[in-house]
Amino acid sequence: MVQPEDTAGEAAHSEPITCRLANCSVSFKSTAAYEEHYDMVHRNICRECSRSFLSLRLLDIHISETHDAFFKILSKKKPMYVCLVDGCPEIFRHDDKRTRHLIRVHQYPEAFSFHQKRKQRKGKSSKGAAGVKKSEGDEQPEVDGETIKKREARKRRRQQKKKKLSEQAKLRGSDMQVDEESKTDKTGEESNTEDAKSEVTDIEMADLEETMRELRIPKSIHFGRKRRT
Repeated sequence: MVQPEDTAGEAAHSEPITCRLANCSVSFKSTAAYEEHYDMVHRNICRECSRSFLSLRLLDIHISETHDAFFKILSKKKPMYVCLVDGCPEIFRHDDKRTRHLIRVHQYPEAFSFHQKRKQRKGKSSKGAAGVKKSEGDEQPEVDGETIKKREARKRRRQQKKKKLSEQAKLRGSDMQVDEESKTDKTGEESNTEDAKSEVTDIEMADLEETMRELRIPKSIHFGRKRRT
């Protein structure tokens, strides 16, 4: 015969368990399903980008490769990308080589990418194992408001610089035009001066010729030696 206390306990266990962490609000029929959900979604979460990982080791690898500036410096000098499979000693210089290793050796899916970003899609959700619902609309946008403001500020600075360079080019063009006009004026003045000088010289030569014609030599003046008698 079933005791009343046992019946009450079964009724209590039959109530759904709702996850209240991080506005999750997903219900589970058993404690085992809830624990599996917690381990997959809420146990190993990156505080920088809110991504969740299946193990603490994968979380540490993600933090080092994505958010550690020192790792990025060292990765340019020596291999730093470790294999994601626990126990595999392989280390690579680039993430794409590690991905090919995971697909070829450890039979990972062809489209696998450890650093792949999930795209934001509103109104769509995927249901995972043990009744886990992941709403993709809850993902943070890839570009935040601060980044957009910085891009707009850089765009305005580029436009202002372009406008300033255009104005400087116009000023240089006008200065060159003024210089050419002044050179033309100087050339015209010099040619006029030369013409005036040539006219004065012609007048002086004409006056000299006229003066020479008016000269008369007296008869008492003889040129050459005087003949002896």
